[in-house]
Amino acid sequence: MRTKQIYKAMTEIGVKATSSPFERRFYGFDVTPLPAEAYWALRGTVPQVVVRPKNAEEVSKILVWANKNEVPVTPRGGGTSGYFQSVPRRRGITIETLDLNQIDKPNADDDTVRVGAGAIWSKIETKIMSHGYRLKTYPTSYRSSTVAGWMQTEGFGIGSIMFGHLKNLIREVEIVLPTGKIASMKNGGYVTLEDGSSIEFDDLFHSEGMLVIITSVVLEIRKEPEAEKTFLLMFKNHKHFSTYAKRLAEINGVFFMEFVNGAYMDLLEQAGFHAPEHTEENLSLVLRFEGTSNTVNLGSEHIKAIVAEDNNIEQLPEGMADEEYDERLDYFRIKNAFCSVTPADVSVPTESLNDFLDNTLRLRFKLAYKGEIVTPDKIGLMFFMVLGNELSLVRFMSTAPYQMEIILRALKYGGSPHGGIGLLNTPYIYSMRTKSVRDTFIRKKEDIDERWIMNPGKWTDPPFFLRPSIYFSAMKMLEPVCWLTGGIKRRW
Repeated sequence: MRTKQIYKAMTEIGVKATSSPFERRFYGFDVTPLPAEAYWALRGTVPQVVVRPKNAEEVSKILVWANKNEVPVTPRGGGTSGYFQSVPRRRGITIETLDLNQIDKPNADDDTVRVGAGAIWSKIETKIMSHGYRLKTYPTSYRSSTVAGWMQTEGFGIGSIMFGHLKNLIREVEIVLPTGKIASMKNGGYVTLEDGSSIEFDDLFHSEGMLVIITSVVLEIRKEPEAEKTFLLMFKNHKHFSTYAKRLAEINGVFFMEFVNGAYMDLLEQAGFHAPEHTEENLSLVLRFEGTSNTVNLGSEHIKAIVAEDNNIEQLPEGMADEEYDERLDYFRIKNAFCSVTPADVSVPTESLNDFLDNTLRLRFKLAYKGEIVTPDKIGLMFFMVLGNELSLVRFMSTAPYQMEIILRALKYGGSPHGGIGLLNTPYIYSMRTKSVRDTFIRKKEDIDERWIMNPGKWTDPPFFLRPSIYFSAMKMLEPVCWLTGGIKRRW
């Protein structure tokens, strides 16, 4: 359908809309920078119309019209996923949810708060802190990502080590089905559809906007912690740290654990930031306790005992520890030293950390990495590869085989790409989701979204160049290009 027709229909139903080519082009990508030539391969990523509904009723009107006219709809929050989950593949309408941003007063009876699906995590915490509350968990993209966006992608982040997956912290959710029906369900509940099938609460997670539009949630929150204490520990190397990782993660009261290697600390220094004195082999760990005074004191005693039993663990000053904790959200500080940084984001089981790092660090260049223990059994790792250049297709693509190699190594050790599937992780779909899980999801989508208007063309029907057989063959052909162009040079 033509852009003018869609825009006219949206204005007639009374929602805020734009068809301006200048505005629409910003919805054709997310935080991942790609060369201009890459968009030709993906095609159709710029929506025809962008709408900004203010409530569930307006979302319902949009979906009723879109479903009737078979116009694709792509929901978008902060656009921080990095894997093109919220970027349209079939143009159509992009529903930006940022105006669904209400944040109610916390309910002191059950320590919950109702928030709009487009509410930003940092704004939620600012509001509830004025009432003596904090969030239980939030993503590292806390300053700009939305509740529904994170809910439908990863759901593990800061605080997960203490409180678990986001799914456990949502009491109730309001949704709009592709037919326009508005419904609510409790945690563990379901909504029955007209044909007798149903959508369950668990279906909403990892769905990446392919099933419904979420409009609001009731979120569990916590009282302001009574005490807080941060430790900064230095280990000899990753092998040394790996022997303690699970033990440290299981200490009661741990809210956050993040580690970086010597190469990452080198980049920090080159970017003009402070880093602890270190060697190339060292690994530093920021560990944060929060809770009651008794819990934090007991946790602190555990750390002191571990440091006392191993002379190779160095405890650094508390002021330095607090400074490092305050920088936990600034993953890309190192870009101050390099205009372009190409990351590879994976997760691995805690028990496989040492073997995975041993294997991965055999690549021919020095790797900087930053990792977060999200549960005692799971670690999220982001490897940073410098000197990739998104303004040059050749230079940009020369880093792609290295990203692939790191992800394949994670899969070998029981891990996976981290952060969801979207478009860019499509080549790994067969490893990320079993055939049974894939088939079940597709059947569910066909029940809920008979006309396939909700965020179509993602991993269920990827672009030609991202189909697994094509992608992996292309990466093998690109390996010589990496060597010929210098790839990622062994220098900072």
